[in-house]
Amino acid sequence: MPSKVLTVLGRPRTFYGTVKLPPSKSYLHRALFVSALATGESTLTNCGTEKNDDIGATIRALISLGARIRSIRSYGGNLKVSPGIAESKDISLDAGGSGTTARFLIPFSALSSKGTMVTVAGNVSLSKRPMQAIFEPLFQLGVKVKSLSEVGRLPIAIEGGGIPGGNCEVDGSISSQFVSSLLISCVKAERDSTVSIKNPEDQVSAPYIDATIRIMRQFGFKISVKRSGSGRYASFNIPGRQHSTGRKFAVPGDMSSGAALVGAALAARGELRLTNVGRKEFPQPDSAIVPIARRFGAEVAAENGSLSVRFRNRKTKKELFLDLRNSPDLVPTVAGLAAATGTQASISNIGHLRFKESDRISVLSRELSKIGVRMQETKSDLRILGVESRPREGDTLICPEGDHRMVMALTIAGLSGRFGSISIEDPDCVGKSYPSFVADLQKLCHEKSTLKIIAPRNARRAIV
Repeated sequence: MPSKVLTVLGRPRTFYGTVKLPPSKSYLHRALFVSALATGESTLTNCGTEKNDDIGATIRALISLGARIRSIRSYGGNLKVSPGIAESKDISLDAGGSGTTARFLIPFSALSSKGTMVTVAGNVSLSKRPMQAIFEPLFQLGVKVKSLSEVGRLPIAIEGGGIPGGNCEVDGSISSQFVSSLLISCVKAERDSTVSIKNPEDQVSAPYIDATIRIMRQFGFKISVKRSGSGRYASFNIPGRQHSTGRKFAVPGDMSSGAALVGAALAARGELRLTNVGRKEFPQPDSAIVPIARRFGAEVAAENGSLSVRFRNRKTKKELFLDLRNSPDLVPTVAGLAAATGTQASISNIGHLRFKESDRISVLSRELSKIGVRMQETKSDLRILGVESRPREGDTLICPEGDHRMVMALTIAGLSGRFGSISIEDPDCVGKSYPSFVADLQKLCHEKSTLKIIAPRNARRAIV
């Protein structure tokens, strides 16, 4: 039995309030890596006073590689970042469970001094995730890198001494993080580099590459882009040996966290106001929750950096068809919301979700089925077909496999009251991206009894 569970007792009597979004994990990761390549000190503002696990892993790794990073808690949390060179010749880095940290670190570590050997490792979950796509492009750029255990998995050793540069081709069909990691580190390559996308029509999560390019240009680094005939990214040219002075950058609020709160508000038939919403010049793929929420019948209004969402008792009669290739982190939220509202939904082009913290297609299908949701999955699609007409009784124990977004999705489903009481294992894993998720929901419910973290005395495992 798990040491603790998050018990969701059903729909709260009321659900309303205002939440200030935490900083965007995607933008903060990128700003930290890029500012560590600039000359002089950079100031990152709106970083929050409580760092999630993934950002903590990135900060510790960059410090180990020689960067100087100071945290200032005032004014919403600032970070002062200056570049540096590590003195050690044998450096071990722990990315924890952060795929972004690990994948960005692999080419970045090659920029350490000659004779340095850097090892990038991670936790059990991250060590199962594919890293092979970064090997061939690094070989083509002249970087020596190898797996120390299973081929194409962490831990990975990288030889320092710089990135010679040149031409390389990278597969973007599993994760955009491989592409972004090369774009960032190649600004310090010895000569110009061209990064081409293998089979551009198969690339996923392109908006995250948008974010990388925005941050690079914000800090004064140059990059030029070529697109395919269909408008997808085809190749990037990055001049080598670039120099840029330190900058000031305000990290936008995180719409991944915001999307989960929007889903919770609609599931609980309440209303919500989000502040610290990101600026339009720094787009986020999870902002797609706004038109999706409207398709679920919500009333949504955006104004002056805030977003207001209100449930409207309008039943969606037709099945929703959603292509979330470019917004994969929205899939758990949408699946939980479809279950909560009894809406049929078909989510397509999401095969890359099988390579996240968990196989998210499989886990969503299995765990939502336990509470009475009719699910159907294929290699790259997920369908929510409806829910049992009779409400569930008793308590069902749910296993999110240590995946923070699974906890959020299943909490959203539970807040609808359709499924009786559900108890979700390992709720602390939300600390990976949104440590205050449960506390914020408790405030919105105005009663901590709706969501409680307790010892699992009476929870039972459902058998499918």
